[in-house]
This record gives sequence, C-alpha cells and structure tokens, in this order.
Amino acid sequence: MRYAYPYELAAQPEGGFTVTFPDLPEAVTQGEDEDEAAAMAEDALVTALSFYTDNAERLPRPSAARGRPVAYVPPLVAAKLALHDAMLAAGLVDELRALRERHALVPDMPSMRCVGYRQAWQFLDGIGDRAALRERGIAATRQLAKRQFTWLRATEATVFDASTSSVDHIAGAIAAESVR
Repeated sequence: MRYAYPYELAAQPEGGFTVTFPDLPEAVTQGEDEDEAAAMAEDALVTALSFYTDNAERLPRPSAARGRPVAYVPPLVAAKLALHDAMLAAGLVDELRALRERHALVPDMPSMRCVGYRQAWQFLDGIGDRAALRERGIAATRQLAKRQFTWLRATEATVFDASTSSVDHIAGAIAAESVR
C-alpha cells in the first residue's frame, strides 16, 4: 500500500489555508500559506494514521487524487509499516509458534518483547485476528520509531555518501565514534 492521501486545500477569508483529508476526517490542519499548509498536511496525516494504528484499526485506503494535492507518509514511517507487513507475510507467526513448541518461552523474556513477537504472541494466545495482529504491530513499530527519532535528534550525525564511501570507510568511522 502506498501511504499517500489526497487533501483539500481551502483558502480562509481571514487569511491562511485549511487542510482536510476526505479519507481521514480527523486530519485537519492549517497554514499561513500553501507551502506551510502542505508541510502541516504531512504532520496531520501521520498523526491521524497513528490514531488508527494505536487503536488497532485498519488504515483507510486513500482515494484517487483527481487533481487534489497529496500528502505522503515520511519514508521511514512508510518503511516501518511495509517491514511489519513483510514480517507477517514471511511467516513471523509460524516462526513464533515453532519456537514456543521447542523452547520454554514466556512473553516477558527480552527476546519475546521485540516488535512483532509480542503482538504475534498475543495472536497465538487467541487475542484478536490477523488484522488486529497487523495493526498492533504497526502501532508498536510507530512507537519504536518515535523513540528512535527522539534518540536521533539528540545524536550528532555523520553523513556518508553511499556512492563515494566504501563499506570499510563507513565501518571505520563508526568504530572510531564508538571508542569516544
């Protein structure tokens, strides 16, 4: 699924623009000009989609743009949503079922508290259906992403250009940073 939703941009008589999403009635925002409104639309989109994932509800499918502007979920958020779906498709539930049969596992073990495993454990215990498993996993992935963003904002970044930096160069720089 592509995480891109069309929105309506309405000029306000008192100035500025209001943004509403036909597919997400809870997503409403505004901006002083069209550019600011477009930037705010992305934030409103992510926030509105989080309501669905936090409540383990299916994400609404976006309608066709039909000439309307479109807001996109940021790439990292979209990647995490897609990764979670791929984990389920690749057999996460079957893998966990086999692990539970072979080993004395309990849900509060660190290895079972990983994103995906905790939600699959609940599913195997009869809590919810596959759709709920997916949505709970997406919510957990989103929460992890928020923690990662917080950590990354507080971390000094080193930029590497993958087209010109060798793997050895990048690994050496990472090793040097970890020694400090």
